[in-house]
Amino acid sequence: MPCKRIAIAGLGLIGGSLLKALQGFCNAEFYAIDKNPQVINEARKEGLISGEMLSDAEVLGAADVVFVCLPPEATVAFINGNRFKPGALVTDVCGVKQMVLEAVTNREIDFIGGHPMAGKEESGFFASDASLFRGAAYLITPRPENSPVHLALLQEMIAYIGCREAVMTTPEEHDDMIAYTSQLMHVVAVALCDSKRLDKAKSFSAGSLRDCTRVAKLDSRLWSSLFLRNKRALLACMDEFEESLATLKQFLAAEDEEGLETFLRCCSERKKKFFKEKE
Repeated sequence: MPCKRIAIAGLGLIGGSLLKALQGFCNAEFYAIDKNPQVINEARKEGLISGEMLSDAEVLGAADVVFVCLPPEATVAFINGNRFKPGALVTDVCGVKQMVLEAVTNREIDFIGGHPMAGKEESGFFASDASLFRGAAYLITPRPENSPVHLALLQEMIAYIGCREAVMTTPEEHDDMIAYTSQLMHVVAVALCDSKRLDKAKSFSAGSLRDCTRVAKLDSRLWSSLFLRNKRALLACMDEFEESLATLKQFLAAEDEEGLETFLRCCSERKKKFFKEKE
């Protein structure tokens, strides 16, 4: 399928990194949409997008592929509220999939849900990096009506930006697993930072606290939205986590050293197995 024009809507960390990583793909022309003119000017200055001055409507009407890199609610509003080139491939990067897939009603496009498993503490276009996706997984939640040609094209772009794999999954499995692998980790990090001990912890930490709280440096508005849009799966993960904490508390309260050691050894072996399989 010809891919002459690619547009990125939302030049934050992910959108900006996609724009940089996709440069040269199929010799396509690149366009961008962002509410901040300074960001658009910088992308044009760096030669990342066409110098042609087009309106947002003209960009969307001409693009063969559109990556919508906005928060969940804004993604749905953008896709449903704009007109695209008929039959264009439109994909998102949201961290929740059931809500987005159910809410997108624009039938003039071929919408495929996507989620690159990549990020860093900094945000915004000026933190974007062409190497952000190298070695990462990229999750895809296709619908039965999606074009096989478009699915193949998206997978080709995913490989081009350096991802190690494109993983096909359902919106339900995506949200259930992301609640555990990502959202729960942010919940734990934030909870650790809620302690008054954090104020004087600097001289008492050799690195564990820093590592465990790294992702607490977050965009509070975005992550509040992600938590709430996936609350059922996240609450289930939090319940399971509380059960594990309760087990540890029972071993400690009873001074059950054998039980505690067995529990710790079992979890340690699970951790080692996980990283061995990842390698």
